[in-house]
Amino acid sequence: MSRLHSAARYAPVLLAALALLHGMLYALLVPAWQVPDEPSQFEYTALIARLGRVPSQADRDPALDQALTESLLRGHFFEYLLGRTPSPAPRNLAEARALFFMPSQIGGDPPLFYALAALPLRALNGQPIERQLLALRALNVLLTTAAVLCGYAAARELLPESRGYALAAGLLLALQPMAQFVGAGMSNDALANLAGAALCWACIRALRRGPGWRLVLATVALLGLGLATKRTLLPWLLLLAPLGLGLALRRAMRLAWRWRVALAALLLAMLAGAGLVLAGGRDPLAADGWYDPRAGVEAPRVLAAPATAAPALVVGPGRSAIQVLLPPAAEWAQNYDLRFDARVWSGGAPARGRMLIDFGWAQAELPFEATAQARALSVRTFVPLYCPYVIVGLYADAGTLYADQLRAESGRRPGVMLIDNGDLATPSVGNGAPYARLASFLRLRELGWAWRSGRLREPPPLGGLLLGRIFFNSFWGHFGWMTVSLVGGTPWEPALWLVCAAGLLGVLARLVAGREPAWRRHALLLLLAALAIGLLLPLANAYTQTRDQAVQQGRYLFPLLVPAALLLTLGWRVCLPARWRPAGLLLWAGGWAALAYAALALIGQAYY
Repeated sequence: MSRLHSAARYAPVLLAALALLHGMLYALLVPAWQVPDEPSQFEYTALIARLGRVPSQADRDPALDQALTESLLRGHFFEYLLGRTPSPAPRNLAEARALFFMPSQIGGDPPLFYALAALPLRALNGQPIERQLLALRALNVLLTTAAVLCGYAAARELLPESRGYALAAGLLLALQPMAQFVGAGMSNDALANLAGAALCWACIRALRRGPGWRLVLATVALLGLGLATKRTLLPWLLLLAPLGLGLALRRAMRLAWRWRVALAALLLAMLAGAGLVLAGGRDPLAADGWYDPRAGVEAPRVLAAPATAAPALVVGPGRSAIQVLLPPAAEWAQNYDLRFDARVWSGGAPARGRMLIDFGWAQAELPFEATAQARALSVRTFVPLYCPYVIVGLYADAGTLYADQLRAESGRRPGVMLIDNGDLATPSVGNGAPYARLASFLRLRELGWAWRSGRLREPPPLGGLLLGRIFFNSFWGHFGWMTVSLVGGTPWEPALWLVCAAGLLGVLARLVAGREPAWRRHALLLLLAALAIGLLLPLANAYTQTRDQAVQQGRYLFPLLVPAALLLTLGWRVCLPARWRPAGLLLWAGGWAALAYAALALIGQAYY
């Protein structure tokens, strides 16, 4: 017992060495580009390094494009993922993406991590691209090791009387194979996971020692860092924002009334300022969601159209106004009749135009003539099950057209609108506007569609059981681009379910026993709430995706890996009598080491 406790004193050094070794094994053994989204993440970083600024989706670097494509071919990227050598070989990333789904990350995730990773990449300019990739992988291994140490520190705060508990939690973090695989890849996950681990440590420390202003500032800074890295930190925001506001209000109520009035005025001013910032960038003379492809801007609208004195689209001669349906909305149209309705008229002189539904392989058109008298028109067609996109719109062949009362419905659920802003009441928001960035980050359009359509009332995509099983298995070990499975369908799957179930029951038993100090009870409830929110968000995200993208990967939960490790370890500690805990720690370490070895052996079999 004494030797074990003595060894536990060196736990931080042991865990750091173990995490570094484990992570570097993945960085070296996993072939280039075999971590999810690695080519696109590297492209984003390299463009920042070469351009000296955050790129837009239109930015291209032909030399980088060619170097990445050649590296994909040298690294047998397509052989691993498609099982064949592409013929003819892709000549650029566009052709590579046509062969395998590899979406660009530019404009998707916040640029903070990529801007930081671009700094060492500049120093490696001229080196082979695989060497640059390895350097960025090594950087992420360091970040992942720091996350393990934050987890150990959080465990010491949660149960300060037991070094063995903190060592056990740290071993889980250092030996968790999927976390180390993802953390060793070139992606923004490592920084997001470090921010999540540090947030967990800060929250437990604040609950134990009191929320001093330094801890509050550190927590806010870590939350900002995480959200500026990846949206997987949203569970922490959704949990801490209301808790922080409630704590602030509680403290404010103890102040003199003059201070309360001043703080209330400050809060209102901050809310008003935030509203003004989010309202900025709106163009009342353009319609949100409607696009003029020829002009490359959102389609114009008038607030009081002739003949109706209501908002309407304005389609000038030779111009068009189209809307590309959101992918889940387009999926609802597939394999059903799609109907597109509009009320159209001209400004005075007769005009000619077309209504259309375009689904890639073909399109349905309705030519019409418009006069000053508004009339309702409709075009209908069957949309096949598989098509690249669905577009509805109007073209003005001659004269100027006005249009309103725009609707698109499918036979799947008549009455459900498949398009946004059909009443044209919402003004355009520029792509660079704060609200546009926030809406993109939070996927507000997709969530709004899922709510409007009633999709949230349907069973989860792929079925709840299958979706949950895929998420669970990929949390523990589903490597490559979800192509190399360690857990699913093997004895590891029921064993890990048992570990999780027993750990959760142990934590609940400890809470029910009621012997915890108030701060620790609050900490355990906070960790459970964080995990609950973290599990609900991927489920909500699945509802905003198409069938082929509904699978949610367990790595999305890794910013909450430290709370999971703390709870599982504590739950198993409750299950073991005190005299068995030294032996239990050895078995615990051996079990996770066996899982880590099995994962590395599987990587070797899959790629060598």
